[in-house]
Amino acid sequence: MILALAEQSFLSSIFNRMGYWAPFLVLLGAGAGLPVPEEVTMVGSGYLLHQGMVSTLPIMVTCWVATLLGDSIPFWMGRLLGPKALKLPLANRILHPERFALIEKRFEKHGTWAIFTCRFLPGVRLPGFFSAGTLGMSYTRFMLADASAALFMVPLYVMLGKIF
Repeated sequence: MILALAEQSFLSSIFNRMGYWAPFLVLLGAGAGLPVPEEVTMVGSGYLLHQGMVSTLPIMVTCWVATLLGDSIPFWMGRLLGPKALKLPLANRILHPERFALIEKRFEKHGTWAIFTCRFLPGVRLPGFFSAGTLGMSYTRFMLADASAALFMVPLYVMLGKIF
């Protein structure tokens, strides 16, 4: 109980200082690979909505745009660095050759649906989006799939945070 109250006041104080930039920057960082679950940030945004600190449409748009921009980071890293990046030690740990081969097969078979489903699978998002860029998927196709999935996911988690 005391921990929950401390977390609530911590969230409130950050939001009071940064406004909508707080969830925006956290979601952007999560997309870039910071170990912060997007879902927790969206639920926290829903809590802020419940407390009356934010309005529904602006927080939904903020979370949606930040999520898409964050997801674009691994996509463009894959596109620009491509297979060269897979040889780097950090990238090799996250996306080792066996995992990359599996993802490549899924992209060949399912394409756009693979990106759509990556949005719902924590731990698969970053490697999946990086692979989409590496394998040459068009940014428009990537963004349409990701934006469609996020259009479902963002309101779901924000409203869960508002309700609970």
